[in-house]
Amino acid sequence: MGERTVVGTEAFELLAADGSVRGRRSCGSDGEPGLALLDRHGGARFRLRLESDGTVALTIHGQDGAPALEAAIWNDGSRGIEVRRPDGAQVAEIGVGSDGFPSIGVFHPSGRPAAQPGPGRKGGAALLLLDTPGRQRVEIGLRGDGDAHVGLTDRQGQERLVASVTKKGKGTLWIDQGEAGDQAARPSDEVDRFLGAMRRWMGRR
Repeated sequence: MGERTVVGTEAFELLAADGSVRGRRSCGSDGEPGLALLDRHGGARFRLRLESDGTVALTIHGQDGAPALEAAIWNDGSRGIEVRRPDGAQVAEIGVGSDGFPSIGVFHPSGRPAAQPGPGRKGGAALLLLDTPGRQRVEIGLRGDGDAHVGLTDRQGQERLVASVTKKGKGTLWIDQGEAGDQAARPSDEVDRFLGAMRRWMGRR
């Protein structure tokens, strides 16, 4: 074998034919490495970096230079992807926590959560819908044993309607009109039609 030549440097730049810098590989002030790809105007469009705590992060920028997509694996083992609007506000995210539990989020323009679907911890699934101030207004759930339910909440956080269907096909509908005495609706043609639609929507036949 011939001798190998090793070149050591703190930074390496990739140049286009016109001499413009289109890529940069360097170590930051903390000694951790990073990689950046630049557009024709010198703006960073792609960044890959290793943080001192072991976190690995990837950022993809839009043409305006604002972060459009960010992905990371944090030092605790959790990982996720975030999608952002041109103004930097978060639009959606998907991730897996350090406990292996996945999560999904969709956000209002204000940055507050709007929808949070995900699997349940016992094999089911759930979907939460939140209003602009961040209050939970709708909950749709399916338990691992087959029970399904829908809950509606008013602006004060009070539960007003709960519809459920058990794994054996028994349906119940509970309504609170905010007056003296709650109303537990008994099965009727109208309730049966509602529950039948819920079963079909939940995939029950």
